[in-house]
Amino acid sequence: MIVLEYFKDVCFKSVLIILLLSLYFVMLGGLMHLMSNFLRKKFADVFGLKTYIYLTAPGVMVHESGHALFCLVFRHKILEMRLFSPDLYVIEKVVNLGGFVIMQISSILMFIFLFSILFGFLAALRKRRTA
Repeated sequence: MIVLEYFKDVCFKSVLIILLLSLYFVMLGGLMHLMSNFLRKKFADVFGLKTYIYLTAPGVMVHESGHALFCLVFRHKILEMRLFSPDLYVIEKVVNLGGFVIMQISSILMFIFLFSILFGFLAALRKRRTA
């Protein structure tokens, strides 16, 4: 009987922790979404919508290219991809859930990869100048 009570207690606390962490990340995501919309609107109001689109397009292209790259890695079929229009996106057919989850963080991985190349290049230039 003690083992059963312990098992129920562990399961309850595990589910509670998972729900609380999920709630935290949903709230954090919602806050980031609200801040992003606010900043996007303010930037477009001050500098104009076309300026906003042209300044953010390179980052959006890298973001969507990251999704596309991981679609290829996990053999998801890319149904449509637009990188050079105001509505940039990648539409894929999901083949496996593990690949889908990793593909969702692929844009972050792509930015880390590109920034590491950029900073490595800049460090090499600086080292070359000082030598």
